[in-house]
Amino acid sequence: MQFSYEWLSAQVKNYCKNQHKSPVFISDWNINQSITQIPFDLVNTAFFNSNNEAHLYKNIDDHLEVKENYSSLLANIYNLSISPMDITVTTTSTNSLYLILHTLFSKGIKKYLVFTPVYFSVKDTLKDLNCTSVYYPLIDKNNFCIEIDKVIKTVKANNLEAIIITDPVHGAGVELPIETYKELSSFCNKNDIWLICDYTLGGLFWDEKIFSVVNTNKFQQIIRTNKFIIVDSLAKKLFLNGVKNSTIFAPKDIIKVIEDLVYQVSGGLCFLQLSLFNELIKPINQMVIKKMMQANIDKTISNYRLTKTALLGTSYSIYEPTSGHFGMIYHNTLLAEEIDEREIFKLFLNQYGVYILPCKYFSYSSKNQFSFRINFLGNFTEYLSPLIYCINENLDLLKMI
Repeated sequence: MQFSYEWLSAQVKNYCKNQHKSPVFISDWNINQSITQIPFDLVNTAFFNSNNEAHLYKNIDDHLEVKENYSSLLANIYNLSISPMDITVTTTSTNSLYLILHTLFSKGIKKYLVFTPVYFSVKDTLKDLNCTSVYYPLIDKNNFCIEIDKVIKTVKANNLEAIIITDPVHGAGVELPIETYKELSSFCNKNDIWLICDYTLGGLFWDEKIFSVVNTNKFQQIIRTNKFIIVDSLAKKLFLNGVKNSTIFAPKDIIKVIEDLVYQVSGGLCFLQLSLFNELIKPINQMVIKKMMQANIDKTISNYRLTKTALLGTSYSIYEPTSGHFGMIYHNTLLAEEIDEREIFKLFLNQYGVYILPCKYFSYSSKNQFSFRINFLGNFTEYLSPLIYCINENLDLLKMI
């Protein structure tokens, strides 16, 4: 049986029906508004500015001024030089990834190296396009490091045309080092390989010395390649999930195809989304945005420390995140390949009322420790008590023979 979102949803629906209540969702995508700073003032301003235009179409051709404003912000505030013609704005990062892969497919790019874990839609889209996908698993015992020599051998042995990286390591909050970007961009540039980076949840560094709203250092490394694509999202980093937007950086010929494809897929942004993006990229709002992000990081670190303390003396630990508001709690001795994650999921859910997203859902290699995601900015006070019960469960009973 496939470990899919549909299977997870069916299990949760049955629980709610039988127990007449919802489970505690430790791996929740949403944040707890009471402990998180969200730029509602900017949302309200965007709503006010777009209120009288809600009945009008906003075509992709109308985005040029927004792209010019963003290019100016990147150059003047973040020291990142990129042409407005190398930028486009889409509805969501999921939509961006779909558009990118279909655009490259139209250009004849069909052979990929994909670092896992990776967002599920990437695997699904590549499969739907009947592309060749060679998966390169990042292993926890190696600190999720990318070994460039192995990458080069794999790409050359399979005649691959593109590399997809997800940064930070999906779910674990571990950012790839700048050295990895330098190595990958150098290799891709010399060998005419596309380098695609999903940085939607990246850049929220816990170290305030290197934190920036835009990660200029990493983006500069990727843009130096002849064939680069970056997916980013200011809205996602600010937890504006109800009015999301996403940006794509790529050569102008790729942007042109993506924007043509937008008409077939989503029709472009609505006025509110575009108005909000305008607010997020105004120079006058950058300090407010940065302070909010840093406040959310501080709260994330505090809840991470509480979690780490709660795990002391148990069979579990937690990978040490360097970025973002997610982490992965892992079993100290059991590998994912040794147990049936579906049985663990059902045990946690039905016996303790705890809803988790295990590592297999995020395409972690089975050679990694069994783990599940925790959201440090979720309903955290509700997590701790049921979490303690779960982590004391003897999973050896569920080892596969």
